[in-house]
Amino acid sequence: MNGLRTITNSPMLPVFLRWWQARLSECLPARLRAKQVETLLDVSPDGTLALTSLELQALPRPKHKTFLHSTPHTVLCLPPGSILKRRITLPEAARTDPTRATHYELDRLTPFQPDDIVWSLDTTPHPAPPGFIAFDLLIAPRKTFNPAQEQLSLYARAPTHLRAPSRHTSPPLTLPLSHAPSVKRPRHTIFLLLICLLLVSPFILQQVQLFRINSALSTLENGRNHAETLQHQIMLTQLGPLAVRKEEQRNGLPLITLQNLTDALPDDTYLTSLRLRGRQIFLEGQSKEAARLIVTLRQAGHFSDVAFSGPVLRSDNHQADLFALTATTTNAFGQP
Repeated sequence: MNGLRTITNSPMLPVFLRWWQARLSECLPARLRAKQVETLLDVSPDGTLALTSLELQALPRPKHKTFLHSTPHTVLCLPPGSILKRRITLPEAARTDPTRATHYELDRLTPFQPDDIVWSLDTTPHPAPPGFIAFDLLIAPRKTFNPAQEQLSLYARAPTHLRAPSRHTSPPLTLPLSHAPSVKRPRHTIFLLLICLLLVSPFILQQVQLFRINSALSTLENGRNHAETLQHQIMLTQLGPLAVRKEEQRNGLPLITLQNLTDALPDDTYLTSLRLRGRQIFLEGQSKEAARLIVTLRQAGHFSDVAFSGPVLRSDNHQADLFALTATTTNAFGQP
């Protein structure tokens, strides 16, 4: 950005905070209030300081801001009329960042080159037409104070403000100057890091504790899943024989059924087809006396509902009867 500018960038919040700090400081005893120290240095019309080298060396060194003392100011008092003030109007859209909008319009608002001046924007609002906002623009040519600034720089000093009587208003105009960021001391950096670590440590400890709890819960969850798997396997092991016995009671044992059927059928009977469907038996075959098979199977005591499923026919050689019958096997107690 061309030109040196120091702007109060945020229009509302910093202004309110400064006002609130000032009101609170008024409630403190006088000995506890933050004291503002100013060093006033007169600047001649040619831009130099009318001070000898010994006087420049004797100037108070700037101190850091403390609770009881604010940052000291080094003010260059310029000749009257050295600081110019102009009321400017900006569009309403520039209210959030009027300094940026002023920077873009600086060539139009001033007859100077941006590198030849320092400027500041007083963000105190003033009456303006609808759709616009109005602020005071303060401008100071560099040539009015550059020699004095160079003199101070030789003794490790830097001005913080410019001040000059106004030709139109009774109070003098004060224009703040921006400074290059000061070199942070390692001690201060370490102190700030310790404060940040102290503020963040509860959250870090909380996250560590949550991590430990989640790890413990994950371990318990794995153990629970393993226990449920073992329980399921145990249940299957216990339920397997029960399921087998239940199926045996419902459908019977095929080997026992075949054994009973073999014992019950006469020797002159042989089967061409045998089907088991649960306890239901379907028989097809040949026998010399097929009509007696129903009585024979019933008398065996292991079958019930014995009946022919089709007509009894004589074989081609007229030596046996062809039959097809059905029966139901009974359980150990003789019940179907």
